[in-house]
Amino acid sequence: MNNDIVKFIDSRKFSRFDTNLVILGVFLITFTGYAAPAYGSIIPMLFKEWADLNWDQLGYVGSLSEFGSLFGALVCSVISRRFGIKRVLITTVMIFCIGTFSQAFAPTINIFAILRFIAGFGFGGVIPLVLSLLSEYSPKTSKSKSVATALCGNQFGAIIASFVAIYVTTQFGQWRPVFWLGFIPVLLLPYIIKTMPESALFMLKNKDVEGLKRVLSRIDANYASSINIEESV
Repeated sequence: MNNDIVKFIDSRKFSRFDTNLVILGVFLITFTGYAAPAYGSIIPMLFKEWADLNWDQLGYVGSLSEFGSLFGALVCSVISRRFGIKRVLITTVMIFCIGTFSQAFAPTINIFAILRFIAGFGFGGVIPLVLSLLSEYSPKTSKSKSVATALCGNQFGAIIASFVAIYVTTQFGQWRPVFWLGFIPVLLLPYIIKTMPESALFMLKNKDVEGLKRVLSRIDANYASSINIEESV
């Protein structure tokens, strides 16, 4: 990234822009942390619905989510360099939301397993992309705090999943509604699209002067007194 832009971002104070970005990061990572514990909490119900299941199969189904996550992290990190972090991040959010929500309607364990992999691919891409944006835009004195706070979303998601699973399975005797919550981020996509900035590095690479101006003006309305975008690009 251009040194002038790096200095501008690193030297400023933590602002409302950063607060919104951290909150959005916590929100998205919370939903990625929801999936694995949710699965573990409904295993007894899966045995009731699909009587021919065994523990080996359930272990395989559970691991597919992790394999999907690994694959998603690798693929999304690479393609974000070409298409931009924001575009890829929004796509991965849609993938993990649809994959998670669709598990509630899986007719067989095999379809359920495939959907686990798809959801895993999505949230595997979300985490590194969110952390990348936070590392890029947070002031130097707040980078580690911003990243650590966002990662707390994983624990929040696990806690929420446990409570939701306990309530749903005991009150309704069903496991499928546990995955309905996976659709919530899709409903908030307009807000995510509006709030989430594109990577400044990506905009510099593509000489997107207007895009940089829009983002920097959100960070500091008086940015022009500190940096000349036209000279930096």
